[in-house]
Amino acid sequence: MAKKLTATDAISAGPPASGNRSGDHSAASAFVAGRKRQEMSNRSATDVASAKPLWAAAILAMGFANTANAYEITSPADPALAGATVIDFDSTPQGVYTSLTIGDATFLGDANANLTVSDQYDGGYQSGVSGNTLNNVGGGNQWVVTFATPVSAFGVLGAVYNTSWTWTAYDASNTVLETITVDPGCCAGSFDGIAASGISKVVFTPTGGGDWVIYDDFTYVAESLPEPASMTLFATGLFGLGLIRRRRV
Repeated sequence: MAKKLTATDAISAGPPASGNRSGDHSAASAFVAGRKRQEMSNRSATDVASAKPLWAAAILAMGFANTANAYEITSPADPALAGATVIDFDSTPQGVYTSLTIGDATFLGDANANLTVSDQYDGGYQSGVSGNTLNNVGGGNQWVVTFATPVSAFGVLGAVYNTSWTWTAYDASNTVLETITVDPGCCAGSFDGIAASGISKVVFTPTGGGDWVIYDDFTYVAESLPEPASMTLFATGLFGLGLIRRRRV
């Protein structure tokens, strides 16, 4: 008695030989259906495998886009600071703070020195320093600024540097976006900052130990929309995912 081919048997055995047997038509149909299912399964696996490098490249490129455009700011007139918010501390109550929030920026001192708002240095040490200023009394080893929402650029006027400082900007995932060294020379001052997409935190660290510095006119630009390059990469990823889903169907 002849055995009727199943779909699995048909794939293994290949197409049936020609003839007039009544089971030939059913076996051929089973063979074609089984072959199509196998091809679709192979194609889906290939699509997923080929999509992995695409997504990986897109994620890496988005991260690279954030850091590739980062640079040091040396003037309050830098185009990256256009439309910026400026904190001059003049309306901030004078006193000592472990944490001070003004607008979207929060200023944090360290264990060795709190932050002080004072007009003691009004008009002294550095041109542009006036009214209230923010200073790390006692020469703290580090101070930090965090932002409630990411910013694309910031800068601040500093005075009375006695050593060089390292400023490091981080994004929301604590990835370093840019690091600069501020070293205007002993007792001098300068306006410095960083432009980079997605700045969520900045850490200010003196390289030569504690240093008492006066700060004024802290300036920042809130980031409202992703960069065009990042949007393009994200759209490309979505488009690729859509193609894979269509091919599976």
